[in-house]
Amino acid sequence: MKALFMVALAMMLLSNTLYADWDFVRRLPADSRIEIATKNEPRERVTLVSSSAESLVVRDKSNERAVQRTEIRKIGVFDESRKTHKGLLWTAVGAGGGAAVGIAVCPQCPNEGAGNKALGPGVAIGAIAGAIFGFVFHSSYRTIYKNR
Repeated sequence: MKALFMVALAMMLLSNTLYADWDFVRRLPADSRIEIATKNEPRERVTLVSSSAESLVVRDKSNERAVQRTEIRKIGVFDESRKTHKGLLWTAVGAGGGAAVGIAVCPQCPNEGAGNKALGPGVAIGAIAGAIFGFVFHSSYRTIYKNR
């Protein structure tokens, strides 16, 4: 019990410091595609112009502006491989879930000599649903900074 508590405490401390390093943001090259959430706005996709110890200068569709570090809640950087990874992962999860549903729908089918006739459609429907969730609804932005 004591070891479990220590592991949980270490994970909490690590998660708080994992995204709290402003140096990750300072190392980003100019013209990086980033997603920024401030205290006033939930999420905005912009291009990084420059960064300093106190602020970021970003460009959106209409203009350039400075965003103070104290106003920033979260910063994510664009990573196309993340979208592919999440899409393939959720496709596999959906196919597995569809297989489980397909088997559960007709548990007596293999005993009748027909095989699992609901298995194929279940896998297909689950894979399609997982692909839609993974490729369409998952973000391509990897979080590199959080300010709590």
